[in-house]
Amino acid sequence: MRILPIAAAVEVVGALLLAAMPVAATGPAVAGMASVLHNNPFEKLVSQAETRPAVRAAARPEAITPPTPWAPPLKATVVAGKGSLVNVDGEILGLGESHGGYRLVEVHERTAVFERGGKRYVLSLDTRASDAAVTKE
Repeated sequence: MRILPIAAAVEVVGALLLAAMPVAATGPAVAGMASVLHNNPFEKLVSQAETRPAVRAAARPEAITPPTPWAPPLKATVVAGKGSLVNVDGEILGLGESHGGYRLVEVHERTAVFERGGKRYVLSLDTRASDAAVTKE
């Protein structure tokens, strides 16, 4: 069995299809095309595909930095039921108020819980900003 290059195979199949078509079914324009068609119209596409260099992986930056978590400094908490307050980065907030789009939902003795987009963010007086906890509700 002889294996043909893609360009040659396409040319042979095209010639066979044109030769097999009856003139009545295709009309005289297509019947005369076999003698007019001197080259493979797909040859350029096939030869480009065969000679095209392999696609390289997209260039990646040297260092990908993860997004910075939201963790402003919690400076103070006042637990007083519905009147509870927190000091977040110098801004005093009550329950239900927001800081940077994060809504205060709970105040505890040493922590404050904020919500945004269905996630809960816990700020603590005892941790650094980079240690802020993120939990799902």
